[in-house]
Amino acid sequence: MLGSHLLRYNHHKVNQIRRLIELHELKSTPFSRFCPHHEILLHRLWSVLLPNEPPEPRVSERWKLLGFQVSPTFPRHNKTIFFFFPIKSKDPTSDLRGMGMMGLHTLLYFAETYTSACQEIVHGNRNYPFAAVGVNVTQMCCALVNMADGKKQKKKRKLQVKICCWE
Repeated sequence: MLGSHLLRYNHHKVNQIRRLIELHELKSTPFSRFCPHHEILLHRLWSVLLPNEPPEPRVSERWKLLGFQVSPTFPRHNKTIFFFFPIKSKDPTSDLRGMGMMGLHTLLYFAETYTSACQEIVHGNRNYPFAAVGVNVTQMCCALVNMADGKKQKKKRKLQVKICCWE
């Protein structure tokens, strides 16, 4: 009886580790414009959130409608602008750099699972950066579970939480 419980527990643990490895690989995989699967996922996100709009090419300012932080580029010869204001690309995949394909998969999951809520956020007049926030929340969740990207991590200070109670 005890052996079957241990076997189930170990099997469950192995599946958890396998899934964490898959997630780490997804996070470490950068978006590639040469991979048709990556392009399909990006355009699927567009078609789910903006079904009545024609799909946009990957490099377009209209990706701002989904909350990507694309903006027109400033002239590169003006070093003051370049120094104080980072030049952003019209390519929405520049927002995915920190999370790789995991960021895009997370956005797509929420868009397909909670379609009406996500469409309301995107279509609302709140100017809410849905895509940028989604990628940042994904990055924070990975940091909470210590999912490093394989680079040598600096030794981080332990977070100390102080709870204050007033009576």
